[in-house]
Amino acid sequence: MFEARGGLLYLIEAMYVLPGGPPPPAVVPGDAEELYQTGGPFHARGLAKPFREIVFRVSEIGEPKMKIRDRLVDFKKEVGFGGRILLIVRSAPPP
Repeated sequence: MFEARGGLLYLIEAMYVLPGGPPPPAVVPGDAEELYQTGGPFHARGLAKPFREIVFRVSEIGEPKMKIRDRLVDFKKEVGFGGRILLIVRSAPPP
């Protein structure tokens, strides 16, 4: 889960699950970085990792989606299997 603040997107929550498996175990934010590399299911809350650009790659596994206000964007429907989405974050101009 991401949160927009000050012209950046912050990763604040991450969950990796095994399809058909049990709910992933909760981990402390400091363990999430290593678990991204080593794999396995986990659920981390309380993260605060900033991003200006994010690349989403759409694979056969999972159903990547992003909710923006009340609109749900289904990445697989938008770009298909093997596609990618480049999200570039910019501050909105003042009204």
